[in-house]
Amino acid sequence: MAATEILQKGPEIKAAIEKEFGSFDAWKADFKASALSAKLSGWGLLVFDRLYSERLLNVLVDEHQYGAIWGGVPLIALDVSNMHIIIRTARRVQVHRQRDCKPALGKNQRTV
Repeated sequence: MAATEILQKGPEIKAAIEKEFGSFDAWKADFKASALSAKLSGWGLLVFDRLYSERLLNVLVDEHQYGAIWGGVPLIALDVSNMHIIIRTARRVQVHRQRDCKPALGKNQRTV
């Protein structure tokens, strides 16, 4: 399928998201929560479950193998492979800022 054909499906996918999740913002909040629940690495996915429920589902394929939906057709994918490093560093910075001291970062890390 050509890129222009995929882009033309955008309004249809958005309408399906709004029908399934109530609103685009409600879907986005659920999608973010699913993606952020990754243990170490993986993918946050919006899939169409064509084998069982015939519904749109937000799923987390954790560590690249757990949680995959058989027959799930990926519509939107978010790679969260390095998210744990970013979140851990951001939390450390936030904790140190709340204590009013400078964060102790390694030589290859930067504050975000």
